[in-house]
Amino acid sequence: MKKVIVAIIIPIIFFGGLELILRLFNIEINTGSSNNPDSIFDFRIINARKEKPDRDINIEIGPQIYPIESLKYREKYPIPKKQENEYRIVTLGDSCTYGLGVKNSYADFLESYLSQANKNKIFRVFNYGYPGYSSFQGLEFLKKYITQLQPDMVIVWFGANDGCWAPFYSDAEFYKKRAQLLSLAKIHIFLYTHSRLYQLMRNINLNYIRRLVNKSFNNPLKNGYNKVRVSPQEFQHNLKEIQKLCNRHNCKILFIWHCWFINGKILRHQDYKPPFPYIDLCEVYLSHSNDPKIYFLDHCHPNQLGHKIIAETLKNKILEKY
Repeated sequence: MKKVIVAIIIPIIFFGGLELILRLFNIEINTGSSNNPDSIFDFRIINARKEKPDRDINIEIGPQIYPIESLKYREKYPIPKKQENEYRIVTLGDSCTYGLGVKNSYADFLESYLSQANKNKIFRVFNYGYPGYSSFQGLEFLKKYITQLQPDMVIVWFGANDGCWAPFYSDAEFYKKRAQLLSLAKIHIFLYTHSRLYQLMRNINLNYIRRLVNKSFNNPLKNGYNKVRVSPQEFQHNLKEIQKLCNRHNCKILFIWHCWFINGKILRHQDYKPPFPYIDLCEVYLSHSNDPKIYFLDHCHPNQLGHKIIAETLKNKILEKY
């Protein structure tokens, strides 16, 4: 019995002593950007006059799927009741659909163009794109809210984030672990805010993990790293499930095949080609100009003119086919 008590008391005294030393000397972990990325840990004496970003307090719980009432979206809540003569369109996507870097997204222009083209109907377009979303998040969002939204058509544009390298888990794997990770996050926050020793151990651990991740991400193929957020197979599955969901709710669907602008050229990713029906954004841009650079803010996101071209193309497609 004495041995058991000693075995319990010694670790308590040891770790309690370490905690006391960290507090007495007012040592805190450098949770901001490290000056020495090769260091396994990095701590310092606190300068009470300076506030620093605390990156280590966060814990990764995977892809977030924000509720429909969230202020994260451009769309205002609550959603107005659908009118009798209303044709309602919902757009799903990532930062391209959201309209990152521009005042108006293609969803805004599309509503205006359709309303001008057909005065006999009320056209409403609701934008539920959000930066960072993948097709996995789009599917989960639509599963939850399609009944509430009552769309006549859903326009789906994913592919920019799906093929991005993923640290440790894919979007689907993260989501399966979500309940476990949320419980872990509560324990982590408590320990992190109450123990200097825990902060130190987390800093050492995270700096080591960051080194591994950075090493893989610097040249993932060379280092044999092939984990992506959404694999091409999962991408096809997600979009086909969205398609089935729309069919069950008597709702039309139209996909957009994402287009990149890299090294002066526009490119498609064949592995992330959406199912039919879709519009090929590369073809759309080239049909309007031989210099597609005029439609991009950067290598990925359309500028205001790009959004207008997309909206015009969608308007013609909708009025022609639907």
